Amino acid sequence: METRLECLTRQSIECPEGLFRDEVWELLRLQREEIEQRLPNCYRCACQPCECADGITLYHGDARDILPLLEPGSVDLVLTDPPYGIDKGKGTLGKRGRAASNTWADTVEDVRTVYAPAFVQSLQLADGRGVITPGASNAFEYPKPRDIGAILQPAATGVSPWGRATWQPVLFYGDDPFAGKHLKPITFTQIRRSEKNGHPCPKPLAVIKWLVERASRPDETILDPFAGSGTTGRACKDLGRRCIMVEIEEKYCEIAARRLDQEIGHWMK
Repeated sequence: METRLECLTRQSIECPEGLFRDEVWELLRLQREEIEQRLPNCYRCACQPCECADGITLYHGDARDILPLLEPGSVDLVLTDPPYGIDKGKGTLGKRGRAASNTWADTVEDVRTVYAPAFVQSLQLADGRGVITPGASNAFEYPKPRDIGAILQPAATGVSPWGRATWQPVLFYGDDPFAGKHLKPITFTQIRRSEKNGHPCPKPLAVIKWLVERASRPDETILDPFAGSGTTGRACKDLGRRCIMVEIEEKYCEIAARRLDQEIGHWMK
């Protein structure tokens, strides 16, 4: 026997003009309920929809499974720092960094088949506005950006094929939310190192805070499909943004949840 959702869906396909307004709203409501039932509970509050008072949702799962369940337009910005795809390395050749996932190997092939496609899918949820720090070695594996900025690292010790690497690219997509209002820089000088939090290669909180403030407005919602230790969520909480994070490794979800439970002052030091 057909469910109410299946019946209304079939009718909308066969004869869309035959549906009354109330039936259309009922169809949309049922479809949304079905999506919410398929989305995992928030890792922090164990609820679906998320009931976290700070508006920071954390999903433990594969971004490829969760992104299709999010509504287009449900986020305002995609901001992520994915694995760099150089076999557990950072964006340069001389330092060991982010550990490979149990599910994904940290290789260039995974950048091409997992991280880049998931980023493109994420952009579709945010009307094309996004920021990614892809690592210098993978900047050309992602779609052509609207603009390119940089994280300047004058004290960096990593190396590239042509010498010491003292910067990391930042790819900007879509429209600048401050265009025509404020002319803001697209470079940031990183002075402080990342805090040690149990993740092998977290971005410094100051860097992510700069990206959050540079690419979004207060009260907007930011999506990070490769959340790692939750630095994006921590920055959003401190700066008055909502955030949806997805992380496949539970041990990093645990770290992210702990960081989000900390008071703001601790992480601003």
